[in-house]
Amino acid sequence: EVNSSSRCKLKADGGYADNQDPSEIITNIPRAWDNSFSVHGGGSYWFSPDLEVNGGVMYDSSAVPDKTIDASLLDMNKVFVNAGVRWAALPDQLILGLTVTNVFHFKRTVDPRMQGDIGTVSPSNVPDGAGTYKQNILFANLGAEYRF
Repeated sequence: EVNSSSRCKLKADGGYADNQDPSEIITNIPRAWDNSFSVHGGGSYWFSPDLEVNGGVMYDSSAVPDKTIDASLLDMNKVFVNAGVRWAALPDQLILGLTVTNVFHFKRTVDPRMQGDIGTVSPSNVPDGAGTYKQNILFANLGAEYRF
């Protein structure tokens, strides 16, 4: 049990401060995240007052640098592409919508590194996150609105 009045006192490199009791620190995993950004654009077209088709594209950059990536927190640059339809099945009462989104993650390769390279020291040593990461996500949203 950790005393609630204790404080985690660490040096800038993540090591124990001179007056820190090592048993009070459970884990210290630096992340050193970078700034990231997203750009999104989209539009829609009404074929009739009852039928709308829409779509969009978004780019999202990764905030996690190679030096701190691990399998528990993957992040890669990615592009989202979505397309949807919205249909008023019973005008002014029931509206149905379907949107399909695919997330294309850019492949990311991280070279092996030593524990000291990622800023962790005992007791917070973590497995090396080296490897090649690939993933793709496809999902759909189905919705219904009823006005009364």
